[in-house]
Amino acid sequence: MRAALTGLVVLAAALLAPLLAPASALADVKLQVRVDRKSISLDDTLTLQVSVESRGTSAPDVEMPELEGFDIVSQQVQRPMQFSFNFGSGAVVQSQMVYTYVLRPTRVGSITIKPIAAELEGERKASAPVTITVSKGTGGAVPAAPDVADGTDPDAPEGEVVNTSQAGGLDLAQVDGSAFIRAVADKATPYVGEQVTVTLYLYTREQLRGPPATELEPTTDGFWVHDLLGNQQMREQRQVVQGAVYAVYPLRRFAAFPLKSGELTIGPMALRMDTSSVFDIFGGRRRGDPVISRKGSPLVFQVKPLPEHKDAQAGEPLVGRFSVESKLDRASTATGDAVTLTVIVRGQGNVRDVKLPTPVIDGVDVLEPDIKDFVEAPEDRVGGTRELRYLLVPRAPGSYKLPEFALTVFDPATERYQRIASTPMTLEVVGNAIATAPAAQPSADEPSQPADDAPPKPAETKRDWAPIRTDSALARKREPIAEQPWFLPLLALPAMLYAGWMTVRARQRRMRARSETAESRAEREAQSKLEAASAAAKQGDGKAFFAAAAGVVLSTLEARLGEPATGFTHAELRRHLLQRGMSEALAREVTGLLERADHHRFGGASSAATLDGELTALKSARAKLASFVPNAKEAA
Repeated sequence: MRAALTGLVVLAAALLAPLLAPASALADVKLQVRVDRKSISLDDTLTLQVSVESRGTSAPDVEMPELEGFDIVSQQVQRPMQFSFNFGSGAVVQSQMVYTYVLRPTRVGSITIKPIAAELEGERKASAPVTITVSKGTGGAVPAAPDVADGTDPDAPEGEVVNTSQAGGLDLAQVDGSAFIRAVADKATPYVGEQVTVTLYLYTREQLRGPPATELEPTTDGFWVHDLLGNQQMREQRQVVQGAVYAVYPLRRFAAFPLKSGELTIGPMALRMDTSSVFDIFGGRRRGDPVISRKGSPLVFQVKPLPEHKDAQAGEPLVGRFSVESKLDRASTATGDAVTLTVIVRGQGNVRDVKLPTPVIDGVDVLEPDIKDFVEAPEDRVGGTRELRYLLVPRAPGSYKLPEFALTVFDPATERYQRIASTPMTLEVVGNAIATAPAAQPSADEPSQPADDAPPKPAETKRDWAPIRTDSALARKREPIAEQPWFLPLLALPAMLYAGWMTVRARQRRMRARSETAESRAEREAQSKLEAASAAAKQGDGKAFFAAAAGVVLSTLEARLGEPATGFTHAELRRHLLQRGMSEALAREVTGLLERADHHRFGGASSAATLDGELTALKSARAKLASFVPNAKEAA
């Protein structure tokens, strides 16, 4: 019995020894490092995961090396397990932590991630180095943010104005230690009508809780602008500015076409950002107000007028590179039938500046054109196509020579003028078809051939009887329906009725086209765009609403004035409306709608209350314009 008790005591002591031992003797740490792949390109990202499991009186210290050759896209820490218990001489802490990094390579070649170490109460564990092979990749169409540090002193104090020039462009930024807005333009002294590409970047060292809120949109008075960024998702970039690493986000990118010469300004943009988002385990918390506001700098352009052209009668030139062609839907027609003449101008530049006079053709009525624009921006160079469709209605038969359509184009790259023209065409017009006279019948006055002169009847010949059949055969009492003389006309009757109905409809369309004026087409287009604006307001689509609202105002003005309302700055349009007899209050209301539409076109999401208010103002202005009677053009 005594021996058994002694054995139990020894066994209990052996089991309790680990728990009664000093806590420092229980210290243990395990370290594991993983990467999701070891071969990537410059376009890809790499996920690095560090897992640390420990047991001791405290949490381990994790030593992360400098991740040279990589930009840190994101990082996070997780604690799936951590608990402590008291027994014997002290508390024991058992925990697990997982660190996850998303990295993007910055150069091509072999990049080595140095060993990662974890130490707990004198026990140290280190991982093996990891080598990553980086290839060049395919790149992308997304423009990289230009290097703001070029040409600056890396040790310059914060707040210094950085002003560099790259490829003749503008670059003005007020560098800040936490965040700043940078505006970049590719040209400082463009010609009138020449494209200037403007990009606005946000540089920040702060962790953002969400997308920045726009406090002020850049003003573009004196420019026609086209958005180049759209709904494209722009990825974050990293840049070193004055020795600090910034995350760079493109905010706006648009093409701006100056409408007049002289000094023009694109106003600054202002943002409000919430930096109270995430507690960074590897950094500190932000002190003070977590909401910060930043305002960029304006861009000032010295716009050059176009050089003098020797052909002063050529009209206002286009700026860019274009071609022009014309075509008829058919080369011959009947008198009174409408023929469609299509003129197509395509190329690189602002196609909305294309203006062609309505041709004058003796003997042919030419209606005002229906204009359609197709704007696109491949590789951020704005261009596209403008189609002008004229209806020609000849009044008399004959051969008509259609004039060529010519334009004068100024190419800013070569600083030279060029004349482009379409090929002249000929339209053949014939009269109505002449019905053929029926065949001549013998006159009643002409004597008929006497019966005595009639040819003699052939002599009757003796016929032999056919063999007599001794069996019966089936015989039809009537001929089949398909062999009846009226069957084919009856079968063709539906097709003939359909063809006649389509002919009548085509005739009615041509008559409506001849009777429709440019003013009625503009009014119909304004009504269509008003319906589109109402639908966009209900859906909360601010961008689509303000684009349609501007179209409503311009189309309504064209219907009332009987002339195009585009190509004016807001101030010039207001003066022109006053000259045509519009009241000061209504002119300001109309230009105010256009200014707000331009202001919100590149802005963030608009509230439902804002869109409802703008829709009410738009309908009110349209109702007032309906009673506006302009002066004659000569009086203006």
